[in-house]
Amino acid sequence: MLHWDDGGKFGRHLWVYIKQVLTDLGKTNEFNKCMAEFPRWRGLKHFSAATAIDFTEGNAFLALLKCIIPCLIHNLPPKSRLIHVLRTLQQFRMLVGMDCTLDSRLQAQDTFVGHYEIACRV
Repeated sequence: MLHWDDGGKFGRHLWVYIKQVLTDLGKTNEFNKCMAEFPRWRGLKHFSAATAIDFTEGNAFLALLKCIIPCLIHNLPPKSRLIHVLRTLQQFRMLVGMDCTLDSRLQAQDTFVGHYEIACRV
């Protein structure tokens, strides 16, 4: 999960794309401000200049993934497909990160993978 999902799908692909979209829209500063003001809680990394991150560990990318949607939603055009992609990735990542796997969770995981595939189609 750490290398494939957090550092891979999100860190090396989606994060690079998100930064490019924010740059193209001229919303980098607004996004960084929102990330800097994101509420703190124990165990979550805090980022003051998130878009300056090019390479980091998988846990930092997971922390970004956990708090990215509230900061992006105000900076992207309405009904952005990127929000749907990130939400389904968050749901999938949450399920595969659980220690106990039940049949209902495996079914939900398959559903989230299907939603992720649909959201990624352009």
